[in-house]
Amino acid sequence: FGQFIHQEERYILKEWFKESDYYKFYAGIINSSVLRGAIKEKGYELHFIPHPVFFPYINEFDFGSNVVIHGNDVSYNQMFCESSLFITDYSYAVFDCAYLMKPVIYTQFDTEEFYKSQYERGMFDYDMEGFGPVVESIEGAVEKIVGYINNDCKMEEMYKKRALEYFKYRDKKNANRIFEELF
Repeated sequence: FGQFIHQEERYILKEWFKESDYYKFYAGIINSSVLRGAIKEKGYELHFIPHPVFFPYINEFDFGSNVVIHGNDVSYNQMFCESSLFITDYSYAVFDCAYLMKPVIYTQFDTEEFYKSQYERGMFDYDMEGFGPVVESIEGAVEKIVGYINNDCKMEEMYKKRALEYFKYRDKKNANRIFEELF
């Protein structure tokens, strides 16, 4: 994320963070009146867990009282188990979500910049192999999120099929197989 410079093993927030595309994108989604209305109507909660490099700057986010904002207090395992829908950008943590058959939305508003400054494109193609839709705009993200909320956060068949094909075993014996292979 081009808004940070690395110095002495910590990230330093630049003054213009609230003007960054990252902040504007996620603030735009979370502050959407359409999204907030759907969440309230259907009885969901919205939790925002920024990337760990943003944890020191959690107070820069002002999303009102209807959003639970997490810093380093979050247990990802607990969130995977308790959440109904996951929204991320490029995180591979969604493989856990897909294994649990929970819907995923990839919010990739900065694809060109991301691959130019952060990472090279890998072998995984989010559009062709991802476990959920890829959206590039605030409006597209809100529309997809609300669509899932209105459908009780059920994974779409296309993505369910991908998840089922991706994971060879779904029998809760993965730890046993690893143990047997090692010993």
